[in-house]
Amino acid sequence: MVSALACFYFLQKLARRYLTNTAIYLLFQLCTIPVLLIYASSELSPDLAGTALMLGRAAADGRGVKLESVSVRVRDGHTGARRRGDIGFATLRGGSNVGEHSVLFAADGETIELTHIATDRGIFARGAVKAALWGRGKGPGLFSMMDVLGLA
Repeated sequence: MVSALACFYFLQKLARRYLTNTAIYLLFQLCTIPVLLIYASSELSPDLAGTALMLGRAAADGRGVKLESVSVRVRDGHTGARRRGDIGFATLRGGSNVGEHSVLFAADGETIELTHIATDRGIFARGAVKAALWGRGKGPGLFSMMDVLGLA
């Protein structure tokens, strides 16, 4: 059984390999829409998870900018409008939430939302076991889950 996050990576690879010029143009049009990332997890989790940062970097890469120059992580009080091109982050903590990541493309009058919700920490353990079995017999090197899933 493949996790939803693995499916997301698979779709991402397919998109990179097979999208038509028109579809690529439309995706770049989406990149001009404000991007917001929402990360929710238990109250014991760190302030911003690696997956949320990875998604933010993917959005920044799509725009050809460095995440550090467009990341907005705190909006408290009367901050005014976000600068055009900024990527907003919001973090929610509470309960026993395993992990939820949402990427929102928020345009005037409409929003496109991609969400991954982990409801069982066992998916992470299964992924770790799959990675360990995949790495058995491999020589030294730097590998990622993209390699393990056959998406690199």
